[in-house]
Amino acid sequence: GGPDAGRGCGGRAVSRSFEVFEDVELVDGDTYDAVVYDVLGDVVCGGFAAPMRKAAKSKVVIVLSEELMAAYAANRIASAVGEFHSNDVRLAGFVINLKSNQADIRPIQRFAEAIGTRILGVLPRDPLVCEAEIYRQCIVQYAPESPVAVGIQAIIEAVVALDRAEIAAPKPLLETELRQIMRGISIEEPLPTPPPAEL
Repeated sequence: GGPDAGRGCGGRAVSRSFEVFEDVELVDGDTYDAVVYDVLGDVVCGGFAAPMRKAAKSKVVIVLSEELMAAYAANRIASAVGEFHSNDVRLAGFVINLKSNQADIRPIQRFAEAIGTRILGVLPRDPLVCEAEIYRQCIVQYAPESPVAVGIQAIIEAVVALDRAEIAAPKPLLETELRQIMRGISIEEPLPTPPPAEL
């Protein structure tokens, strides 16, 4: 749902959705064991951060690829999680959703360690996911035995099993620190000068 493109704020639509959920008592603790909110990849907008503000006792899972800009967005989300830590919101960890199955995931592993979180799982790139979307199904419906579907199930079990009392608030990085971590340079070392561009 939400407003037409260019005519309104998507974040306000998310925030309004929560108001409707409360009005109709949709999210009832006696009915559901868990409620999953799949939100935009950067939550500086208060509307998109609504699940963290409104849903106390949330476990936040950040899905990111192996790329720097994905880590940049994840770092900002981790900062938002820290803001809502007193609301019992916890960063459950990262799920690496690979853009390339040959990618080096060590930079994301270093990043997770630096901010004090864990890697919950690594999902391979699989054309079956796109195929499932064509048929308006998620991968666990369309191909439940596929590596991605099996991986998703393992991640769900890991998130449910996490004890929120044992999860510390994340320690987001400065942008320069993030770039160094992703390049394999310790935060204490000076960032090397990039090579000159070839014309």
